[in-house]
Amino acid sequence: LFLERAQYVEPLEPKSICENNLPETEEELAIELEKQKSRLEQLHRQVAELRELNLSIQGKEEELWDVQTAATLLNRKLKLLRVKRSASIGTIENDGPTLEMFEEKQLLATCIALREDINRCKSEIIALDDRISDAIISSATVVQPTALNNYRYAYNKADVEQEKASNNDEDSVNWKEEYTKEDTKRQELLAEIIKEKEACSLMRAKLEMHLVKQPKLLVTRF
Repeated sequence: LFLERAQYVEPLEPKSICENNLPETEEELAIELEKQKSRLEQLHRQVAELRELNLSIQGKEEELWDVQTAATLLNRKLKLLRVKRSASIGTIENDGPTLEMFEEKQLLATCIALREDINRCKSEIIALDDRISDAIISSATVVQPTALNNYRYAYNKADVEQEKASNNDEDSVNWKEEYTKEDTKRQELLAEIIKEKEACSLMRAKLEMHLVKQPKLLVTRF
């Protein structure tokens, strides 16, 4: 007997998941969730390696955030389907909207808003980078010393270069320490922002659910 080899399907793009293009069945959701978790672990390892090499991790961190958001959405929908399947059928309350539905909606809205903020920040960074490049080009012209001051210029230049080399070594150590401190602060702040964003999404979901389930008032004019 020849067994047909199952064809591997690539993980969905996080952006597609954030746009609510999620699998429909529990099995498909569970498989996709495992793929995103595996991808997340790989990104964590890559970020750790880049930090050890003192290389930029900005791009990987953005990708990590997107995958984390996608995994959260997949997990929430999977839980929602399991709750629906196991819940008792027949009550009016269960037929209505649930808190998880509103929370998923708010998380999607937050995800879209964050993507818009990221795109805006990228545009600002590009504009600032162009301005810095223009400033460097405009200041690249160096006034050469006159013939009368050649000796003095060379003597002073040697002293300056020696002092600069000494200062550069010291500054390099200081900058590495400051970078490590600031990077730690940034990671803590990022974790706090994610926590607060999720709390805000849950609060908005509760408010929306309360408004939907609130009984309509009969207004009578006298």
